[in-house]
Amino acid sequence: MESEQMLEDMLADSQSMPSDDGLKKISRLAEVLIDKEEEIKEAENRLKLLKEQLKDIAEKQLPDAMAEVGMAKFALTDGSEVTVKPFYSAKIGDDKRDECFNWLQDHGHEALIKDEVSVTFNRGEHQKAEEFRAQLEEQGIDFAGKMGVHPQTLTAFVKEQVESGAEFPLELFNVYIGQIAKVKRSKA
Repeated sequence: MESEQMLEDMLADSQSMPSDDGLKKISRLAEVLIDKEEEIKEAENRLKLLKEQLKDIAEKQLPDAMAEVGMAKFALTDGSEVTVKPFYSAKIGDDKRDECFNWLQDHGHEALIKDEVSVTFNRGEHQKAEEFRAQLEEQGIDFAGKMGVHPQTLTAFVKEQVESGAEFPLELFNVYIGQIAKVKRSKA
């Protein structure tokens, strides 16, 4: 009886086996999938290289070439304009986070620091979370969870400090100041 059942199971399995055409189609599609993944990887690598080249031209080659001839602005024959302007970048590193925040507070710039607070409740504590949320809302407190300075806010602040001649610890805030060329295309 047991062997009859095994024979019936094997027969049922063999009848549900895909045809050779079906297997060939699956194999072909799997190969196409692999090829497309490789194409995407190559395109992403090519895009990365193009972005690096663009950055080098915009932040080094073009500003240097224009500085050599003493120009900050240049008009192209199609009416487009190339302008070189200062470029600022700043970042608060994790290793200097406390030191940066202390400097900002000590120098009257604590308003740049944003605080977010987050509270996690365990599974099944939904009611408790709702009550806590209601208490915070009742007190007019916005809530979420971290402390930091928005990158664009920090960059604008650094630019303001540098251009005004104020003393500012550039190394502490990982400041990079460079030149960048921008092209404003003609609308014609």
